[in-house]
Amino acid sequence: MNEQQAVPRHVAAIQRISAAVYAQRRAIVLAILGVIAAGVIASGIHVIHNGQRGVLRRFGRVTNGSVAPGVSYIIPVAERLDVMDTGAVNTVAFGESLALISGDENLVNVTGQVQYRVDDPGRFTTAASQPEDLIRSVAEEVLTREVSWRRVDDILTTDRSALQESIRRGEQSAADRAGVGVTIIDVALNVVSPPPEARSSFAAVSDAASEREKKINEAQGKAAQSLSLASAEADEKRRSAEASATEQTESARSAAASFTALAAEARKARPAARQRLYRKAVTQLLQSARVVILPGDGSREHLRLDLNGGNVNPIPLPSPSATEPQPQPKPEP
Repeated sequence: MNEQQAVPRHVAAIQRISAAVYAQRRAIVLAILGVIAAGVIASGIHVIHNGQRGVLRRFGRVTNGSVAPGVSYIIPVAERLDVMDTGAVNTVAFGESLALISGDENLVNVTGQVQYRVDDPGRFTTAASQPEDLIRSVAEEVLTREVSWRRVDDILTTDRSALQESIRRGEQSAADRAGVGVTIIDVALNVVSPPPEARSSFAAVSDAASEREKKINEAQGKAAQSLSLASAEADEKRRSAEASATEQTESARSAAASFTALAAEARKARPAARQRLYRKAVTQLLQSARVVILPGDGSREHLRLDLNGGNVNPIPLPSPSATEPQPQPKPEP
């Protein structure tokens, strides 16, 4: 009797496991299929957060273009759910590969970006296969048209805002016609410059234009300041003239009132009025007069009386001159 060759332990273990698996082959297959099915079923659960909207497709056709935030379930394989941020601002660049010709036949480089917001995800994903390419092409078309009739100096200096607004309006109009469901928020021009070989010349022109604007502003400021000073001086003179006119008017009214009162008094008592006027005239006449009072006792001093209220000052008389006759003593009898 031949001795059987000994079987290694690991080989024996593998044989036992294989026999057990083979015996339970149906149960194992069913378990694997169950796991796969559970995974497929679980893959249909989707969560849409706040600020997002979902686009539900069934066999490639959109059945719901605005799925609200929350937990949604789709049928695996048959349906597809695309989630988009409706409140986010997206950016599309344009103009990188363009060489534009201005209205005065100069080359100019203009690049920028369009900022937009998706309002209707369903229309955004179905209206065009590549919505951002549509936004870019419209921006470049409007930019080319606007640059073609403008002077290059205006494009580089004063027309930047006008270009941006024209592109924004053109973009929104094209988006509305195409029905892509977006709102154009803003258009910003990043680079507006001449070709490299002409930049120095354009820089000199730009500096000259800036210097001209600076001088114009300075002249306008000085003119405004001079006008303000002249206006203030005119107001001051007018107020002074008005005050003087008011004073003269009041003085004239007072004189008229005094004259009227005097006339009324003269009509009532003519002698008394005549005497009053006489005294007034004499008083006015003697306001600047001086009165010299000579004493009657033969002294050589006199008094000067100031009628304006001054003091009475004694003034010595001058000594008699040598030519005057001297009194002779009488001879004794």
